[in-house]
Amino acid sequence: MIPNLLKNWTVETWWDGSVVIRGEIYNDTKGRFKDGTYIHTSRVLFIDFENRVARTLNSIYHLEEREVYRK
Repeated sequence: MIPNLLKNWTVETWWDGSVVIRGEIYNDTKGRFKDGTYIHTSRVLFIDFENRVARTLNSIYHLEEREVYRK
């Protein structure tokens, strides 16, 4: 079981330039959300796309691998 797993996620830039991730959370280690709840993170400080990990001020999220569609 992967902690703080985000599925069906997207990266979004807000009007003030901050970046958040929206997606469905599973295995929330802080017990805030039920599995499958659609959330947005607080401001993202770092995203490692290769290892699929994102860090905010107080949390680390694991990003489910996504297929890349090419035309």
